[in-house]
Amino acid sequence: MTEAAGFHFTYDPRSRQYAHPSGLLLVTPAGVISSYFLGIDFPAPQFAAALRRAGENRTGGTVFSLLFICFEGGSPQGRYGRLIWAGLTVSVALTVAGVFGGILWMLRGERQARARMEGAA
Repeated sequence: MTEAAGFHFTYDPRSRQYAHPSGLLLVTPAGVISSYFLGIDFPAPQFAAALRRAGENRTGGTVFSLLFICFEGGSPQGRYGRLIWAGLTVSVALTVAGVFGGILWMLRGERQARARMEGAA
């Protein structure tokens, strides 16, 4: 059942424990997955609404809504939140600069090679 729901887990023989994501699935009386709740914090209003929907054999939002949760973001919290956010910002900026720099470097090399071929002809 967990496999069908996309809730994967693996057994770690060294620690003798199962490694799995944290979350909760609500299922309708007909056995259809109604809602996914990821993590360990389930806001009471959303959970109550999802529970009512499941009891009425209705499903929740589409998978796209679930995927876009990752992009909601928010302000950095916790002791190291600002440091982590700054590190991510610098990493993204360096990645973008590296990609564009690489493209410009390859275009320059291509232009030089074309100039050498035209000069040799």
